[in-house]
Amino acid sequence: MLQMHLMTLKILPVYRKRDGTSNLSKNDEIFENTIRVLKKNHSLCVMPEGNHGDKHKLRPFLKGIFFSF
Repeated sequence: MLQMHLMTLKILPVYRKRDGTSNLSKNDEIFENTIRVLKKNHSLCVMPEGNHGDKHKLRPFLKGIFFSF
């Protein structure tokens, strides 16, 4: 269900080795969609990767694209 909502918003994942090497082939479709968007001169936003852990608590902020001060 989450995947359907993300696709509706045109949010596409990029799979990494740590997601399982069997998932890497899913990037082919993602990259083809990205190329299609760019060939139509549409905007494309690339969001930096976050991180996650197994603890359910707020983690400290880290420097990143949105860090301004």
